[in-house]
Amino acid sequence: MIILRVGISGFMWVFFTQKGAFIMAFYDPQKLVNFLKKYNGYVEKRKNTPKKNLYEMTGNYVGSDNWTMFWQDLADAGLANYQGSYYCIATIFWGFVKVYGLAVAQELCLQKFMINCQETYSLFKRKGQVYDSPKFGDIIVFWNGSRFHHAELVTKVTASTFQTFGANTTTNVTTIARNGGGCVCPKTYSISAAKKAGHKFLRPNYGTDKSGWEHNATGWKYRNSDGSYVIDAWKYINDRWYVFGKDSYMITGWYQDKNGQWYYLHNPNGDMVSGDWVYHFDGWYYLDKGGAMHTGWLQIDDSWYYLEQSGKAVKGLHEIGGQLYYFLDDSNKMVCNAWYKYEGEWMYFSSTGAAYRSKWVQQDDGKFYYLADNGRMANNCWVKSVCSNMYYWLNENGEYIEEKDSENPEGKVVI
Repeated sequence: MIILRVGISGFMWVFFTQKGAFIMAFYDPQKLVNFLKKYNGYVEKRKNTPKKNLYEMTGNYVGSDNWTMFWQDLADAGLANYQGSYYCIATIFWGFVKVYGLAVAQELCLQKFMINCQETYSLFKRKGQVYDSPKFGDIIVFWNGSRFHHAELVTKVTASTFQTFGANTTTNVTTIARNGGGCVCPKTYSISAAKKAGHKFLRPNYGTDKSGWEHNATGWKYRNSDGSYVIDAWKYINDRWYVFGKDSYMITGWYQDKNGQWYYLHNPNGDMVSGDWVYHFDGWYYLDKGGAMHTGWLQIDDSWYYLEQSGKAVKGLHEIGGQLYYFLDDSNKMVCNAWYKYEGEWMYFSSTGAAYRSKWVQQDDGKFYYLADNGRMANNCWVKSVCSNMYYWLNENGEYIEEKDSENPEGKVVI
């Protein structure tokens, strides 16, 4: 296989088989659409706007003289400077140049400089690339009864409508301060109305998309649209994230990236777990919405959890930050606002989950109980007052018995 680099600002991938047959690469129109959408709301500028101000989305130089960053960039690429001319179709060409490079843009648009709608229609017509119905990535040229005078890029197609992204337009745009000038913005049209009006759809030959999954005895691979495999990288496929190793095979199970962050890929599907729990060997792990393994405190709805540095959710009694907390064995949820019997002894956990220690707690029935320094409920003993010489008696159930208050206790004392 031979790969040639052509043009001044990008790569055109050209493949030759062993028999010498030419196979054109695939230029993903989605990349073009995504790029152009970044400039939604850009407004043209007035005459003689300084170069640096042409790149402001709006700014103090907003006007109606067709001065734009698009004309400037195309001139900087070595093309003629048409600053001040209508720029609808030239903006689309600018997008092609930015995304695919000048040489590829000229190949896809069938001309060295795409600036005239009528001429562009004629070129595509000769190549048999003009259609009555839209397809994603098409260039629609609008017919006004005598000529094709305006162009936009098709960004989405449904059964009855299609959406576009266009420039040098003002129709139905009320949310952008334009000072009389045109802007860059999305539009929606009826397919039937477009046909009736005589508008046409020009279809650049983006090539054949070679992307897709491949499977063999070793595992799964994913081929990019240019025919290459994804290697040592993440790939977003059909609304799911996957990661591929240096050998190009999809990874499943635990994966640690170059920054030391852990992720979990479903086995055997390989898609990244996000915003969910995973049970692995002897414990539960939580993967954040971004897919990263969570450590430390975690709140889900009204429940709290704690995950060790290993990512494993703790259960049982744990001291964290100098406080005692209890996490249920069956769900790993932190106990709070409740009594819990641990190793045969009662403990009380506050609204924050921290165990009461060296502290009284009063129940709804008015009864008082005392939790010792180790968090266990005291019983059959005396507790000394912190502000007097009085001692308070706790019976076998841990209840404070007021009538037994004494300054001379006999028996076990909890200080």
